[in-house]
Amino acid sequence: MIFWFWSVVNVSGPQCGPHKLQGVPHPHPKRDLVRSTHGDWRASSSCAEECGSQRQMHEMRTHKLRNARNLVFMANYIVALAHFCELHGPVSIICTQQTHENVHQTSYLLPGNSKVQTCASCKLVLPQDAINLITNDTNDANGAHTVCISSKYPSSQRRYTALTKVVMKALTVETSADPKRPILYGDSVDGYCMSRVFKVRDPSARGGERKYSFIVLCDSESHLSSNWEIIAMYIGEMISHIQEKVEARRSSGATEEIDNEKYLRRSMARPKSLVELTGDDQIFVRLHMWAREVLRDVQMKD
Repeated sequence: MIFWFWSVVNVSGPQCGPHKLQGVPHPHPKRDLVRSTHGDWRASSSCAEECGSQRQMHEMRTHKLRNARNLVFMANYIVALAHFCELHGPVSIICTQQTHENVHQTSYLLPGNSKVQTCASCKLVLPQDAINLITNDTNDANGAHTVCISSKYPSSQRRYTALTKVVMKALTVETSADPKRPILYGDSVDGYCMSRVFKVRDPSARGGERKYSFIVLCDSESHLSSNWEIIAMYIGEMISHIQEKVEARRSSGATEEIDNEKYLRRSMARPKSLVELTGDDQIFVRLHMWAREVLRDVQMKD
């Protein structure tokens, strides 16, 4: 119980390996405990000299503990767009996570030299060839500053593995009797997933269409279930937006037409990004902002 108290209070302390408690970096048990104990000892000695100082320090510690508890019990969500690439199979194109400003953000960012095998269909295209996209929010429902980070895949090995598994299931295994409704599946090890598969027309793709899936992954089944209607509404709106933009570009004649000979010769087909399919070079920025709104709403309700 004492160890939990100091772990929570020192959420902004140094990270000790990949261990996290609900997304909060786990501090070094001995070093932070000594430092915290020493800090409280100094505070209690100064309190003997001035009563007001004791009250102020108590209020500060109470406020810090309250914020830390909000961090610890906040469910971890990942919002992702996945694609069944003809060359690389089911892959994540973009995933968005939310954290707090006093948590080490570097644990969520991909390094600049990160390499992953991609083609135009499954590549994350961001302005200025960026690898990460970051948005700082003023505050959340608990009054704490939050940060939304989008990248191709999570930097955490555990989250990367979990997301890879649910992407594979969403695009190859799990099916729904009603394609307009999301499905829920998962387990306590890799988390619980809410996903909905959709398709966009493209004559250059196999079967004349490309397959995508919006995925919301959470470590809590109850949190995900309680936000079912909100998430389903957001996913439905974004799918309609993407499909409408693709159809508008096709109808305008901007999409390359393919005759029967080229259709039969698969070697002539080429991968296409959502940027090209929609004609919107900011489509992934819009997806980031959309995912940010999803995360804000589900965390406010939680």
